[in-house]
Amino acid sequence: MKTKFLALLLSFGLVACGDEVLDYRNVEIVNKQIYAQGENSSFTGKVTNVPFDKVINEEVGKVLNIYARSTGDGKLLEALVIVGVNAMGNSQQKNSLLLCDIKVNNGILDGDVSCHLNGKEDTILKYKYSNGKLDGTLTLYMPTNKNGDIVKVAEAEMSNGTLNGKTKVWSARTGKQVFEITMKDGLANGTTIQNGANGKTFQQETYESGKILKTTYFNPSTGKEIGSVNQDVQGKIINGTSVTYYAFNNAGLLDEPKIIDIKEYQNSRPSGKVIQYDVETGKILSELTFKDGSPYNGLYYRREPDGRSIKNPPEEYINGETKSQIEARKRIEEAEAQRKKLEEESQIVIQACIERLKNDENYASYDIDVLESECQQELNEMSQ
Repeated sequence: MKTKFLALLLSFGLVACGDEVLDYRNVEIVNKQIYAQGENSSFTGKVTNVPFDKVINEEVGKVLNIYARSTGDGKLLEALVIVGVNAMGNSQQKNSLLLCDIKVNNGILDGDVSCHLNGKEDTILKYKYSNGKLDGTLTLYMPTNKNGDIVKVAEAEMSNGTLNGKTKVWSARTGKQVFEITMKDGLANGTTIQNGANGKTFQQETYESGKILKTTYFNPSTGKEIGSVNQDVQGKIINGTSVTYYAFNNAGLLDEPKIIDIKEYQNSRPSGKVIQYDVETGKILSELTFKDGSPYNGLYYRREPDGRSIKNPPEEYINGETKSQIEARKRIEEAEAQRKKLEEESQIVIQACIERLKNDENYASYDIDVLESECQQELNEMSQ
C-alpha cells in the first residue's frame, strides 16, 4: 500500500519532504478550490507552471495598466504577459507564455505568486496572497535588452485583497521613477505624480475616492507650474488652464515630454488665450484666442493624427471666422449687391419705357400689364 501511495505522489509531482509540489496540468478546480486530480481533499503546497491568465485578477490588472499608461510600454507588456516573448525576441507560441508558481493552503491561494517566462529563471512578476486575498507588495520586472537583463519597473502595496498604499513605476530604460499614485481600497486617493523618463515631473492629478478633482501641469524643462484645471466627477475640465503634451512615441515615454499647447477653459469649453508650440523646436507657433470652444482670433495650426506634426498653412481667424470664410462671404455679398443693383437699374429702365409708351398713341388703349411686358421684352433684347 505504501509503495502504491508513493507512486501516486510521484505521478503528481509531489515531494515527500517539505511542501508538496503539483504541476498545473494535474490540477482540478472545484468550487473555486484547487485539488490534485482524483483527490477528495483540497490541495496544500506549491502549484507550478500556472498560466498567468489563470491567476491574474482585477487588482493585479490595475497595476499592469498603470505601468502601461505611465510608460507607454503597453505593447511590450502585452507581449510579455499575454503572448509571451523569449528574451525580447519575436512573439512565440504558447510555450513561452508567462508561467507562475503559486502557494496554496487547503485549496486556497495563500503565499507567494512568482511568474517567469517559460524557459527563463528570472522573475517577471511577484506578489502574495493571504488566505485567498492579495496582501503585501507586488513587484513587476521588465527585460531591458535582448540579453534578457531585467530591472524593477513597478511596485504596489496591497492589503485585504485590494490596492492600498503607494504604487510606483520606473522607466526600464533610464531607471528613473516616472509615476506614483496612492490607492485606498482599490481607488486612487490623493495626488498622482507623472514624470518624464528623466524623472522630472510634468503633471500631477488630485483624486478623491477614485474621482479626479484637479490636474496641475509643469514645464518639463524647468519644473515651473504652467497651468491647472478643476474637473467634474467624470474628469471633464470645468475651468482653468490646461496643457497638452507630446509625451510618448513608439519607443515609450520620452525623457522630456514636449508641450503641444496651453489652453484656457471657461464653462468646460476652451475660451480665452491659447498658445500653440512646435513640438520639434519648442518654439511658439501661434498665440490666439478661443471663444465657446472654437478659434476666434489669430492663427490656428491644426495637427496631424499623430498629435505632433502640424498642418500647413495655418487658418487665420477673425472674430470667429477664417479669413477664407470671410473672403467667401464677401464674394457672396458683393454678388448679391450687384444683383440688386442690376434689378434696380432694370426697374428704372422699365418704368421709363412704360411712361414713354403711355404717351404713344399706338399704345394708348393698352393695360399697364401689357405695357410692362412690352418694356421687359425690350429690355431683354437690349441686354442680349
